Amino acid sequence: MKKTKQVLVGLVTFMSGSLAYAGRVEVAAETLLAPTVGYEQKNNIQVVLYGELPNKCYSLDEYQVEKSADLKTVRVRQYAQREDSGMCADPVHLPEDWKTPVPFTTEVSVGHLEVGSVNFIYQRSDRSLGERVVQVAPNTTLSVDSLPYAAISNVGVADVINGTRDIQVTLSGVLNSSCTVLDDQVKVDQESDVFVLKPTVKTDRAAKCLQVLVPFTKRVNLGRATAGRYLIHARSMNGRSLNRVVLVSK
Repeated sequence: MKKTKQVLVGLVTFMSGSLAYAGRVEVAAETLLAPTVGYEQKNNIQVVLYGELPNKCYSLDEYQVEKSADLKTVRVRQYAQREDSGMCADPVHLPEDWKTPVPFTTEVSVGHLEVGSVNFIYQRSDRSLGERVVQVAPNTTLSVDSLPYAAISNVGVADVINGTRDIQVTLSGVLNSSCTVLDDQVKVDQESDVFVLKPTVKTDRAAKCLQVLVPFTKRVNLGRATAGRYLIHARSMNGRSLNRVVLVSK
């Protein structure tokens, strides 16, 4: 895989904590997931890191985003705290149940990026750099959302799914008026290892609108998928999105 030669300078975003305390280490990620298309310049870009902490002596810490000066390369780093006292004082002789890797998922907020191809890079367990290219398009509307998305508050899906079964997703949220209804069909775009769900609403202009919150649930069948990691990316009102990572087993 071709490694990027751009020097990452300029904006660095720290989500929490400090850079200089003892026991802080960068941890590898198994994959970085994000829709490759669908973002516009006005959107806050989000990507998702999935990986495993080496054992129970590690606890997930902050992430860091480094953008190149031209905003065409973004390096994402994930950090963890490594405990070195008590049971973790001797890593070689940890109890068996403490040696089990601990999965983690981190939703990374990147912010606004310029139009064009943006290369996201991250560290893999073999210390090579993984890459994923995301396309950012020019703004097509002045509003945050190009489509009238519903307000989604939760995406329900099993963490592990047998590959012989369909992936079933349940969306839940609220409608914000009595004259707004959820569209019967939720459009789904599949991009390799990402399912993009686009739940939209329509408004009955002839009806009298009352400002009320009406809860809803919507079940979406994504069909079967081959073994691997997948991102369920559901668009929501006001430029938001909800993300879930699922493992499809063999």
